[in-house]
Amino acid sequence: MDKLKVTIIGQDIAKIVSEVFVSIGLNSIKGVSKGSLGNLKTLTYEFDISEEEIIGKRKRLMIELA
Repeated sequence: MDKLKVTIIGQDIAKIVSEVFVSIGLNSIKGVSKGSLGNLKTLTYEFDISEEEIIGKRKRLMIELA
């Protein structure tokens, strides 16, 4: 198993990003870490993904978020 970590900056987009996770099949969130970058809040999501799927999922995630 590989780990995919996604960090978003700003809590305003957390709901949008969560919907994108579900739409591409990233349903099993292993953990969420909270932090800050200056005065902005950050959320880091961690997923366990098989080695065969990680590149495809990461590519789809970047396309959807763009």
